[in-house]
Formats: sequence, structure tokens, C-alpha cells
Amino acid sequence: NAVASHPSGLVVAVGNGGTVLRSVNYGATFQKVTTLTTASLLDVTITQNFPSSGYSIVIVGAGGLILGSPDGGVSFKGLTSGTSESLYGVQYRKNSGYLLIVGGRGTVIRSTNYGSTLSKITTSTTNTLYAVAWAGSSSYALAVGSSGTVIQTTNYGTSWATVAFPEKTTLTMALSPGEDMFIVAASGSRYYLSLDKGQTFYRKDYPVGETYTSLALRSSTSLVGIRSGKGAIAEGPVSSQGITTSSTLRSVSYNNGTASGTLALAVGYSGLLYRSTDGGTTWKRSFIPTSASLYSVSLAGLQAIAVGSSGTIFYSSDGGVNWIKATSGVTNT
Repeated sequence: NAVASHPSGLVVAVGNGGTVLRSVNYGATFQKVTTLTTASLLDVTITQNFPSSGYSIVIVGAGGLILGSPDGGVSFKGLTSGTSESLYGVQYRKNSGYLLIVGGRGTVIRSTNYGSTLSKITTSTTNTLYAVAWAGSSSYALAVGSSGTVIQTTNYGTSWATVAFPEKTTLTMALSPGEDMFIVAASGSRYYLSLDKGQTFYRKDYPVGETYTSLALRSSTSLVGIRSGKGAIAEGPVSSQGITTSSTLRSVSYNNGTASGTLALAVGYSGLLYRSTDGGTTWKRSFIPTSASLYSVSLAGLQAIAVGSSGTIFYSSDGGVNWIKATSGVTNT
């Protein structure tokens, strides 16, 4: 269901049935981690700087489940969430112990010390919140959810205010490429852009009547994976030519400044894989030795990981040119 990675080579993948997989070599090999839960795990975050106390990795899931790892993913401990609502999104603020978690019925949970203590925060909504994003290293963050719900904090999550949003649509993704910009995606071929830290939004449409399934950011640029047709677009100075396919695309990731130029990868159903070396301006179909559906891809430097159905995991050490199957030891998605 979700993958998080760290520049050190640590990778954590989470899925259904309480599945947690850990790699310390950019995904070349994985080990299954015992979690003592069978709940669906829905999102995971890794802090950039590993603390001497608290939890460097936090996982959230169904039924208010929160798991924290004090040792880089070797083991996990159940944390008290104070809610039975499913938790859909979790994110650490860059280079700090500030942590935000969002979920059902307007649930927001906050920590200032790497998850050592968790506080449930009262918000102005009872709608489900699906995603949360920090505005770079600032004190601003945004949470989005059903019925066009957008709430904003300016003080590290201490308090939240409702943001007027132009449409009553379900918002499932939120990302920030810097201190001032937020991008949120909705069902259908549209997304919304804010240039004032999430205070106001305006709608942007892409001329394909499909649904966004993934967002990825590159500085002030966003690539967006959608279900079919033009499979990726760019927001900002890069003008994307897109991907032409009738298959479903599920995830896109890119990394700037590598030895091979600006790399981007997009994956989808039936082993679908596209690769770009110019930040998404042009794309070429690439080979990955599987017909399994690929649900997520992560790119850090030249190290790439793609995960999918029935425990499928592939890794690449050359920016997605060649792929090797990793043993996951699980059959869960």
C-alpha cells in the first residue's frame, strides 16, 4: 500500500495483513518484520535524521493503528492513537521530530518528539482526511479529504483552520514542492494549485478524462500519473509530452541531479514501466521482467524500487535500466 525510503538505503514497504518489509540496501534484499497485527497498513514515513529517542519510522493503518520503530525498522511497537478511526496519511516534517497523522472523521494526531508522545488535535471537520503534507521545513501543513475538505495549520499542527475550496470533491493526495506551493489531486482529470501556502487554490485541468493515481514532485515541478491516455504531466517550467497507453498507471517518481540526468519512472498494471531521463518531458517504455501489477515506485539517486501484487518487488541500481526481482517472502499486496 505504501513505500518509504531513506538516503542511507533503508526502505520500508507496508501492505495488507500487517505486512512490513525492510531493506537496508536500497531494495536489493528484503526481510519481513514481525508486527503482531493483521490490520491493513496504509501509509509509512521515515524521518531524515534518526533520533536517539522516539521512532524513526511510523506506520499507520486501519482501526486507528499506529506502529513506531525505535531502531530503524528492526522492530515495531504499537503506539496509542486514541481513536478507532482508520488512519490514512502520515508524514514527518523535514529534519525534525514534528509528525502529523490524519484519518477518518477529521482525525488529526500530532507529535513534536518523533512520536514519543502523541496528541489528538481537535479540528473543524468530521470528514475523512486522506493525506497530509508539510510545506518544506516551514510551520505550515495541509490535510485534505472528502467533500473538498482542506484544513491548514500555520503552527506545526497545534491548531487547524478550514480553507475555502472551490469544489466539493474527494481529495486524496497532497504534496508540497517548497515553502509556498501546495498541489492537491482530486478524482477526475483535475488538480488544484496553491501558491500562498495553501490559503487559496485554483483548479487546473488536464485534457484527459481520467483519474490521477499518483503525484511526484521535482522542485517547483510536479509529474502526475493518471489512469490512461496521457500518463504524466508537468507543473511548472517543464513541459511534459506525456505517456500514451491504454493501461492503468499507478505511481510515478523522479529524482533530480543524478549522473544520468533527471530521471523519472512510472509504473502500472501488467508490468507497465516507463522511464524518462529529462524530468518527464519525454518517456520511453522500459522492460521489467514481470506481468504483475505494479502499484508503487520509488527513486533515490540511481536506486529504484517497484512493488506490486502478490508480494512482487523489483529493484534497480542503475536508474531503472535493469531490474532484478527481490525475494519478499510474502504474497500480500
